[in-house]
Amino acid sequence: MAGLTKEERAARAAAAQSDEQEIAFVMMKRDPDKYDAPHTAQVHPDEVVNYYSGGWVEDK
Repeated sequence: MAGLTKEERAARAAAAQSDEQEIAFVMMKRDPDKYDAPHTAQVHPDEVVNYYSGGWVEDK
């Protein structure tokens, strides 16, 4: 990495690390006859449990 500053090397390393840590979101849905919109959601895995009380289920 000749010619790169310390800051440029750090920025490249951070970008490479963030690419490796992409989040696999969970698709969820709920009954449109029972609940108002929205009926689909893309949910962070850590938040899935919080959606169950609102009638949400995982869309398989």
